[in-house]
Amino acid sequence: MNLAPELIKDAYGNIITVGTTAGTPTTGRLQNGAGQDITEIDGSPISLPTIQATWTTGYTNLTNGVDNEIPFNLDTIYAQGVNSDYFNRSAGGRIELKKPGLYAVFTGIHLYDLQGNMDVTVKLFKHSTFTGTGTLITLQSDKRFAETAADQLISGFSFIERDASNPWLYVAVNPSANSPFPSNSDNTPSFITIVKISN
Repeated sequence: MNLAPELIKDAYGNIITVGTTAGTPTTGRLQNGAGQDITEIDGSPISLPTIQATWTTGYTNLTNGVDNEIPFNLDTIYAQGVNSDYFNRSAGGRIELKKPGLYAVFTGIHLYDLQGNMDVTVKLFKHSTFTGTGTLITLQSDKRFAETAADQLISGFSFIERDASNPWLYVAVNPSANSPFPSNSDNTPSFITIVKISN
């Protein structure tokens, strides 16, 4: 049986049960109120709260051998994304996770001068406020650049659980050499995208 949106819209009473007895869920197959197995649900895609912040101004060379916090200065809130409900971005570029749950974190750090056998680590930190040194959550990327193509985008991905005591996240980049300069070539500045995927 295909449970299409029109059937859901026009149905009343017991639409879905597990088993064949209305109002008495048991182990078994997912069924409609007539006791027919549901094999497909056809509807609109689920919309997840999402924020993307980018670094578009105030470019300066990164310092070698230290964690350079990325000052994301511009954000766009997507799907269900009322800023005050799910996320908050500080003036310095940190992002507050305002609801408990599991989050997917995507990063893209776009830099020049990535060449000559240098290493670059991209780290994700958490902190209790929007200032001060935080606690490392994970490495988003750890990459060595031996080639001569200097302008590159370093991508990373992780899943994290919100820490109620440390809800503020920030990204820091630590280059081993060349004091790389930020790039926004091809209209692609450094970014962080965070998606709340479950409670």
